[in-house]
Amino acid sequence: MASPRRAERDAVRNTLDRLVATSKAERTKQGRSVFYGAVGAAAESRPSPAVDAQ
Repeated sequence: MASPRRAERDAVRNTLDRLVATSKAERTKQGRSVFYGAVGAAAESRPSPAVDAQ
């Protein structure tokens, strides 16, 4: 059985991989590091939910 910490890490990684597969996120690599981000400018210009509530 996997340790709880490893299970959590794998769950996050699997979720990010699914977002990349459905083009809802993008993956970039720099050396041995992997970075994930939102796709396109539409996601960056969207206000946060806290702003909408005001």
